[in-house]
Amino acid sequence: MDFELMIHRQAEIDLEEILIFYNNIKDNLGFEVYEEVYDYIQEIKSRPFSFRKETEQIRVCFTKRFHFAIYFVVVEDLFKIWIIGVINQKDNPNKLERRISVLNLN
Repeated sequence: MDFELMIHRQAEIDLEEILIFYNNIKDNLGFEVYEEVYDYIQEIKSRPFSFRKETEQIRVCFTKRFHFAIYFVVVEDLFKIWIIGVINQKDNPNKLERRISVLNLN
């Protein structure tokens, strides 16, 4: 089953902030983070159901090197995967919960 990959605007903002933050620490470090996250997103696209369910709808994939959690929703009837957040595992988990309440994933 081929799923269309969708990245919610807030997840794009997460990635932009990550890129800026890590590039300020060291030149090109943000791009290394981005590459790792991108590789994991490709894994999500190829086998979305192999990742742990965080809630009834939301699944999560953890990166190894930079310790990010990639949160996503599989909308089976529309053949879509929505990336809804890329959050450092040390961040407040309520950050994602607030976001979920306003999502429209159609």
